[in-house]
Amino acid sequence: MLSINLLIKIEKKELSTIERKTQIMDIAYDLLVQRGYYDFSYADISEKIGIKKASIHYYFPTKESLVLQVIQRYRSNIQKKLAQLDESTETPKSKIKAYIDYWNNCLNDSPNNICLCMHLASSIPMLSAPIQKELQSHFTELTSWISELLLENKTAVSQNDIQQLATDILATFHGAMLSARVYQNSHYFTKISNDILKFF
Repeated sequence: MLSINLLIKIEKKELSTIERKTQIMDIAYDLLVQRGYYDFSYADISEKIGIKKASIHYYFPTKESLVLQVIQRYRSNIQKKLAQLDESTETPKSKIKAYIDYWNNCLNDSPNNICLCMHLASSIPMLSAPIQKELQSHFTELTSWISELLLENKTAVSQNDIQQLATDILATFHGAMLSARVYQNSHYFTKISNDILKFF
């Protein structure tokens, strides 16, 4: 039987370890958004990349470890995006508008380009504790960011009401994404999400 290291050498396509891991994670991300956690396998990744499943296990021993790293990378990218919005835009309304525009662009490219964490949240009772924690942290961070914008905007509601309003706004965002995906038309996201601007 060929060793893992030998398999990797045979399959080598001038990719470094980091490049190969990134390639695997990129494919896994696409499959997660398209199919969800339980409807993709290492065989799907192997077919798309053209490497053995054993080589994928070399980089990611388990499917859980792969998905966890994909989610962590996704969350890091969203955190950087929010930080950029905070730095490059001045008013709470312009920040939330820029966030809406970001997702509009994603959904215009394809109505299937919805939030990864929102998509996986529908399966949360069946997911491992580490993955559940990552998803919950993502929702908490986004809600906190929206709450801060509402406070900065001096929205005329109490502190407790601001937290609830931020939760409602995030739920509206996600519902708008799902509508765009269901009807395969980004117009649904645009129409619903733009209604959020009235709170700013």
